[in-house]
Amino acid sequence: MAESGSNDRDPDTTARLIAGMAQAIAAELPAPPTTSVLVGIERGGVAVAEALRAQLPAHVGFGTVDVSFHRDDYARRGLRTARPSDLPHSLEDTVVVLVDDVLQTGRTARAAMEVLFERGRPARVLLAALATRPGRQLPIQPDVVGVALTVRGDTHVAVEEAPLRIRIEEGPR
Repeated sequence: MAESGSNDRDPDTTARLIAGMAQAIAAELPAPPTTSVLVGIERGGVAVAEALRAQLPAHVGFGTVDVSFHRDDYARRGLRTARPSDLPHSLEDTVVVLVDDVLQTGRTARAAMEVLFERGRPARVLLAALATRPGRQLPIQPDVVGVALTVRGDTHVAVEEAPLRIRIEEGPR
């Protein structure tokens, strides 16, 4: 989908992607009294989760998860400043919607699932990503996707928070 050069998706396009994702997520969530929670992965996934939260039923809880200490590549990438995970309660028997901004290798999602299972055994975990791109290193696929990008390996894909939009830049960062 992405061609060469810089290719930004404007906030209106991103808002339409979020609306479609929220509709798909809502269709998968059980009605109360089953507990459901939307969990954004720090950093970019939190902004995407907040945008989704505004369009989901009020009974859906909200939380964040920081995977800094659970990544399998922090020795290579370095350890950035960690933020505490903010999960509202035990996740035992809860339907969790884990939200990432850009899903590439699957390693961040794997690390986030590790954190979730430290808080109990969820009834179900759904993975939602605003954007996916080639480069999966683990067999992890999202249940809900805003847009599947076809980009070269040296292309940088990021989600900017204000306003929420996808930024695509070809070449090394």
